[in-house]
Amino acid sequence: MKDAVASGLAALIGEHRRAIAAFGDETRGETLERAAETIRTTRLKVEGYSELLADEKARLDRELAAARGELRAKVERLAPAVPV
Repeated sequence: MKDAVASGLAALIGEHRRAIAAFGDETRGETLERAAETIRTTRLKVEGYSELLADEKARLDRELAAARGELRAKVERLAPAVPV
C-alpha cells in the first residue's frame, strides 16, 4: 500500500511539473491560478497521506511487536520440551 500511495503521489507531482514546464508567455493568469490551487490541493494530499502512512507504520510496528512476543512466549514454553 505504501509504495502504491507514494508512487501515485509522485506521478501526480510529475504531472504538475510537466504542465508547468509547458507554460509559456501566452499562458493566461487564470490558468496559473488554477495550477497554483491544484498544487496546493496536492500538497494537502501529500501531507494527509504522510500522516496516514505514519499511522499505518505505527500499527504495523505494534502488530509486529505482538507477534514477536507471541513467538518468544511459544519458544519459551516449548524450550523445556527440547532435549539438550
